[in-house]
Amino acid sequence: MAEHKKSFVLLPENYDTKSLENSDLCFAVCENPRNTFFEIAEKYFNEKNLPRIHETANIDAQAEIGMNANIENNVQIIGKCFIGNNVKIGSNSLIIGPCFIEDDCTFSSGVIIGEESLSIRKENNINYQNPQMGGIKIGKGCRIGVFSTISRGSIGDTILEDNVFMGEYSHVGHNSYIASKSVLTIRSSICGSVRVLDESWFGPHSLVLNGVSISAKIKLGSGSVLQSNAKREGTYFGNPAKLLNFR
Repeated sequence: MAEHKKSFVLLPENYDTKSLENSDLCFAVCENPRNTFFEIAEKYFNEKNLPRIHETANIDAQAEIGMNANIENNVQIIGKCFIGNNVKIGSNSLIIGPCFIEDDCTFSSGVIIGEESLSIRKENNINYQNPQMGGIKIGKGCRIGVFSTISRGSIGDTILEDNVFMGEYSHVGHNSYIASKSVLTIRSSICGSVRVLDESWFGPHSLVLNGVSISAKIKLGSGSVLQSNAKREGTYFGNPAKLLNFR
């Protein structure tokens, strides 16, 4: 690999390699060149994060930190929090308990977990913020992008199942449930009490309004606003977002 890293090529299985047999090019044939490339890059070229807790991190005495944690500078962990094994928390992040984070999660810089989000009631025509006394549960292998936020539940918990990925500046509101392997891309937002019950993909700048239920595997297009329940699998687009019928 060291000798050929500038000229090493991964080719799909259906590629005709006869023209390359007498060339100086180093190549390999594989089922999925893209996945194989990143597997090689991660194993041989990616810098590993060594376990450490930076001296400027502030960790509450009630917090429990698992093995091989990497907690960067100015991280604040407040209240009763459980942080699993092999968890990386980027600089200037804030985690407020009650919060339960399982193994192998990555939090980029500036992430905020467990703050209250907007929940309003009116009394005598005056706005009041509802108290939010619940917590957050985050499953195994989740990735939370730069400056993303996950709000605590009002009474119950806000829940992300295993392997949920959130891009930069994305948001999950209070009491929402996000199914395993779902992806929220950059600046996508899930409002409060949303239920994503099947693996789904949310495009850049997309929005799911309060209380919506998604009971099928969907893709929500860039800039789209889902205002009502989605019960059929497919791609939804527009404002209000509608299921596209491809012919």
